[in-house]
Amino acid sequence: MPMSLNGNDRWRPAMPLILEGIVTTCSAAGDLNIAPMGPIVDASMTWLRLRPYQTSTTFSNLKATRAGVFHVIDDVLLIAQAALDGFEPHGTASRPLTQPAITVSGQVLTAAARWYEFHVESIDDSTARSEIHCQIRHTGQLRELFGFHRARHAVLEATILATRCHLIPEADIRRQLAELQVIVAKTAGTQEWAAWQYVESYIDTQYRNQRALP
Repeated sequence: MPMSLNGNDRWRPAMPLILEGIVTTCSAAGDLNIAPMGPIVDASMTWLRLRPYQTSTTFSNLKATRAGVFHVIDDVLLIAQAALDGFEPHGTASRPLTQPAITVSGQVLTAAARWYEFHVESIDDSTARSEIHCQIRHTGQLRELFGFHRARHAVLEATILATRCHLIPEADIRRQLAELQVIVAKTAGTQEWAAWQYVESYIDTQYRNQRALP
């Protein structure tokens, strides 16, 4: 196994490089699906390994069409909406604008900073969570990435927590949210506040519905 040296630590196993973003895929009929995903990537971004569950639309689409687009994006409201089923027809948010991909059959989110069009090389569906190895076919850039922003990272972490409301006790979620909110309060702009409020509202609804169950 590859090893790496980290400061004063002794040799330890190198960890996989995971890049958070959004994957768009299309069904055989052309229906667009937008899903946040953190693939394992190489540092030069020549390939990526996706790990969608076999019950997901992303898995079904990739198995059918063997192509998609991965986006590097810093719009945390869009990420939160995609993660928490906020887009119509299931949710209340309008679907984001897209443009056709160049080398694969797919769609590029125009809100992205960069995008990577990919083709599926292999699919391992021997377990519930599949592993899909993909080769990057084309890279494009729409704008410069804004840069490191603490509130956006905090909203991203809160969004991940929100997807686990069915797994984590409410008290634990609330405690972690309170810590993240301190960062948001200090560093957020208008977009980040809107995203934070969206995530908070989603979490409130999830636990309210849980308490209403018999």
